[in-house]
Amino acid sequence: MTCSVVPTFAVRIPPATRVGGLDVRDVSLMLERNIVALDRVSFTARPGTLTAVIGPSGAGKSTLARVITGAARPNNGAVSLDGRDLHAAGASLRHRIGMVPQDDVVHGRLTVSQALEFAAELRMPAGVAACDRRRMIASVLEELELTAHVATRIENLSGGQRKRVSIALELLTHPSLLVLDEPTTGLDPALDRAVMTMLRRLADAGRVIVVVTHSLTFLDVCDQVLLLAPGGKTAFCGHPNEIGSAIGTNDWADIFNIVCADPDGVRRRFMEGIGSRGEMTALQLIYAPPAERVEAARAGLWRQLSTLVRRQVRLLVANRGYFAFIAVLPFIVGLLPLTVAGHAGLGHADGAVPLEAKHVIALTSFAAILMGITLTARDLVGERPIFRREHAAGLSSTAYLLAKIFVFGGVATMQSAILVLIVTAPGIGKPGPSGASALGSPMLELFVGVAATCVAAMVAGLAISAFARTSDQVIVLLAMTLMAQLVLAGGFIPVTGRPLFETLAWFTPGRWGFAAAASTADLTHLVVGIADDSHWHRAASTWLFDMTMLAVLAAAFAGFAWWRMRREERA
Repeated sequence: MTCSVVPTFAVRIPPATRVGGLDVRDVSLMLERNIVALDRVSFTARPGTLTAVIGPSGAGKSTLARVITGAARPNNGAVSLDGRDLHAAGASLRHRIGMVPQDDVVHGRLTVSQALEFAAELRMPAGVAACDRRRMIASVLEELELTAHVATRIENLSGGQRKRVSIALELLTHPSLLVLDEPTTGLDPALDRAVMTMLRRLADAGRVIVVVTHSLTFLDVCDQVLLLAPGGKTAFCGHPNEIGSAIGTNDWADIFNIVCADPDGVRRRFMEGIGSRGEMTALQLIYAPPAERVEAARAGLWRQLSTLVRRQVRLLVANRGYFAFIAVLPFIVGLLPLTVAGHAGLGHADGAVPLEAKHVIALTSFAAILMGITLTARDLVGERPIFRREHAAGLSSTAYLLAKIFVFGGVATMQSAILVLIVTAPGIGKPGPSGASALGSPMLELFVGVAATCVAAMVAGLAISAFARTSDQVIVLLAMTLMAQLVLAGGFIPVTGRPLFETLAWFTPGRWGFAAAASTADLTHLVVGIADDSHWHRAASTWLFDMTMLAVLAAAFAGFAWWRMRREERA
């Protein structure tokens, strides 16, 4: 693929939309319990303008941002972008909107260039050449004055620089509309001014910029200000120099007191003033249309999957502390089965320690469960804000989840190999099984069973992470899940012949991981007097059934995680 002078994804906007811009008309939104979030809000923002949305807490500023980016649908009214109804057009128009959330929702352990390169691959069509992507990234970096920081980890940047990186992600596809929610929160006055000045420059380049802000110091760089009163009512919309005469005071504390004390009265007076002057409720500046826009489809599922797999590997390696933990963990948990008394291992019966084989299998299976579930239990909940932002930009939830499963599945498999090698290591470990049920090689079959158990537990960890609302909830769910695996596996507490335990055990990977290893070791004949569990018999059909159950549970956990992620998309 060759580089083009003009990126191959650019097309010309139809003449009918030459005026372009954002039009919000009589938008109302009611939340649960009949709470009015927005009440007949109207304004227009043309290309080349910077609009600030201000107001007291609870006035609906962030809700308005969600509405004009398509994340929330109003009960009444309409939002149009370049003459097209935003909510009717759906995804075909959403890619022309950039949304920068309040928090810096980016992977802090990536460098600036890595974050932008992965974002460009995910957001741009497959037909865009790599050199075009690099040129686009370089252009955005230069525009936002980030060129000197391309090799710096995002977590090591200042607050203002991280905000610029967050904005850069959205500028990669040249959006018609850029909406920012509280971009100056937590910044000192100097950085506040720098961010607002930067937004002014971005607007001057032909974009529609709407910024939700609590900062009132640098509103003079804006073309218009929309002041919302509690209940989402319009208290003022116009040039920032006119707000004092409209409200009756130039003191911001007094303005907010007036707006909060009588929202309906302030809105009524503003509308009466508009009517008496015959003016529109929005700035009507006519600018040339913005630069050509992206109208092509997003990257496909497999392209996104490839990009996400590479990014996940990069994130794993970049997190040195966590990477060291998952590398050392199998060596630590591999010592657990070695604490069992006896020297017969899984090869033959030992009258002196009759339950040795059972306990070795139980601890090996539990070690695999522990490795797998701790591998991913915090992953999705920790990345939830990033996922929401990327999904709004076109990320496939299926590709996102599959990338996690592929990468962490590979890690779980390698951990399992180390675990089995330690448990059966000559000289320090236990003797391995003397036969196999299905694969011919006892050691290969033992490894496959342990790896399948670890992978199923890894997917269960993703399900836990998708279900939990916070990282604190993960700890509780993790403890409960591990306890259930230990109790219901059948290695320490008998479940055979106990209807309630047997039923619950069907839904735990620990049960089938233990059963697969027990089948390989022929546990029912190896340990005298043990319960005759049909899932432990050394037979190909038995071992394959145990493995099938692990696969079914893994698929069920993945399906649950996917369903929870789809719910997050609509949150």
